Amino acid sequence: MFTLPLTPLAYKPRTYEETKLKPYDDYDLQMYWDLCKALLDRSSHLKTRSVISKNEDADRLHHEYNEFIRKESDLLSEGVYVEIAPFAKRTQQYVLRVAAVFAFFEGKDEIDYITMKNAILIVKYSLDQWLLYLTQNKKSLDTILLEWMRAKVQSGTTQFKVSTLNQYGPEQIRTCEIRKLAVKILLEKNLIKYTDDKEKFVELVGSTK
Repeated sequence: MFTLPLTPLAYKPRTYEETKLKPYDDYDLQMYWDLCKALLDRSSHLKTRSVISKNEDADRLHHEYNEFIRKESDLLSEGVYVEIAPFAKRTQQYVLRVAAVFAFFEGKDEIDYITMKNAILIVKYSLDQWLLYLTQNKKSLDTILLEWMRAKVQSGTTQFKVSTLNQYGPEQIRTCEIRKLAVKILLEKNLIKYTDDKEKFVELVGSTK
């Protein structure tokens, strides 16, 4: 439904003289800087927050994308984005922000169908790269965390401090963003739950010593 064809850029040799070119002599960069200046001049008179709205065609396409993400993030539907459901669901808002930026750079007064489609393709490409990165192991990262927690429960640990998982948890999740995502996925799957109001500790659902 939302597919971005990717063709790798072919190798292109560069001459020694080309490596000596200065960025400010590059024609494409000059065009970009001229565009930035024009955009600043066009928006300099704005004194309040400006809103770029969607037209009906763009709104319908955005609705289709929202439904696509809902289905592909659903555990019961075995969607392709179940493993990264929290991040996937946030893209429903990300596409609006990207589309607004695209419309502004193109000098449009509203987000039309083409602008929305391009925004969706870019955001979905990013989403697919996240999926590739997080599931490149034989086991998903949330599965690795879950199995580690289950082993700890067997040895007598009944709850886990979320902030220390970066230090003491499985090696594969010892970065803040990956740990947060793995925990969120397990929470959404109802495999773990918080044990305190401040959401600092978690335990396995139905776990016993």
